[in-house]
Amino acid sequence: MQALLPAPDAIAPWIAGWWQRIEQGAGNLLDLADAMEHVNPLYIPRNHLVEAALDAAEAGDLAPWHELLEVVRRPFDARPGLDRFAELRPIDAAPYTTFCGT
Repeated sequence: MQALLPAPDAIAPWIAGWWQRIEQGAGNLLDLADAMEHVNPLYIPRNHLVEAALDAAEAGDLAPWHELLEVVRRPFDARPGLDRFAELRPIDAAPYTTFCGT
């Protein structure tokens, strides 16, 4: 597995600067977290979810597609039972390549 960063501490300067910006003008960390939740969606149509819904649709089952569509219509609203739509791709999933313009 290829590392995300070339060295374990490669991101340390960015993190230090980020904390410095927070401390200089941000105020309450809970207020910051709340503000971030309003601009960053909880539910994202991640590739593995879209692929699974498309595979099911090609097999004649549109239920997963309709479920995914319903979830992403309100991406900022946390709803019970939708945890899997807020998670990153499974670590054991094969890498996914997208092709722009197709």
